[in-house]
Amino acid sequence: PAPAQAPAPDIPAVAPITADLPLASTPSGTDAETAAEGEEKPFAAYASAPERADYLGAVNEDVSVSRSGEKASAIRPTAAGQIGGAIRNFAPYASLQALMSDPRMAKVSADVRRPIDVKKSEIDGKRGELIASADKQDTAEDGFEEEGRNLGAEKQTLAAAVADIDRLIAAHNARCNPAPDAASYQRCLADAARINAERDRVNARVDDYNKRANAHNSKIASLQSSRETLVSDADGWAEKIKELIAEIEKILAESKDCTDELKQTVKKICNEPHSCNGLQDCDELRLNLKIGQTCLAAREKVEELCPPNEYDHKTPINNEKAAIERCENYMKDKNCDEAPPVSSDNGNLMSPQK
Repeated sequence: PAPAQAPAPDIPAVAPITADLPLASTPSGTDAETAAEGEEKPFAAYASAPERADYLGAVNEDVSVSRSGEKASAIRPTAAGQIGGAIRNFAPYASLQALMSDPRMAKVSADVRRPIDVKKSEIDGKRGELIASADKQDTAEDGFEEEGRNLGAEKQTLAAAVADIDRLIAAHNARCNPAPDAASYQRCLADAARINAERDRVNARVDDYNKRANAHNSKIASLQSSRETLVSDADGWAEKIKELIAEIEKILAESKDCTDELKQTVKKICNEPHSCNGLQDCDELRLNLKIGQTCLAAREKVEELCPPNEYDHKTPINNEKAAIERCENYMKDKNCDEAPPVSSDNGNLMSPQK
């Protein structure tokens, strides 16, 4: 009689890969808090990153990645809205720059201009800080996206490896469990050892992937938090710009500048006869000199406040300087004491009474 066959041992199948293979995620978080009704927050759109192109294709769908039927979470496409560029190119800041360079600002008194300059300096400093933070944020999110893309590609490779092991195990168990005959027994044992070793290697890769994927996903909250803080700071900065623009525009609107009243005052002073000649005594010469100096101060005020294309400056100023010089020469010839000069800061622009 034929010898009895030894019973074939159970060849253990590869255990289902129970470890989830999480796909990488990106910052999305919750939407930024809605601004107060009627109040626009210029950087609110950057509180949550907009979506970029899907770089995972079909893997982004809910697909089975293990023979256990477990589903893989899809990688959410990252889309770091480049907030650094938005801060650099913020239009109201350019408007503020233009206002600060407005020729009318040069005529604003030092006491009024000083706090404006301080606020502008603070805005410039904050802008530099925001750009540095935004560049750091954009770089971190770009790196996060690249890392997620690489993990997504690795996820597909691992899913294929798991499917291959599943097919090998199914074929092996169908063929060797139990072994068909004594001659096949040792081959089935060897195959089982080889397949199980490969299963262990794949599972080790899965475990390593999961650790890195979880570490990747753990960055989401931090990135979203830093982005929301940055957006809040940027909106506060934008509000400071808005307030300073309004303050400057109010100052410029209230400044008198080149008014008709100023021109009429100058004409009234300078049209008063004050020509000096050799027949005049010292008192008349001093009086005419004083009127001439007051007229010159008034004309220089007009030159300061009125655009050249609106009012002729140089000719009347030069004529008045020549008239003053004649008066001074006549006084010198007569040994007259000079009258004190009239300051160009004379705000009243009143001529002396004869």
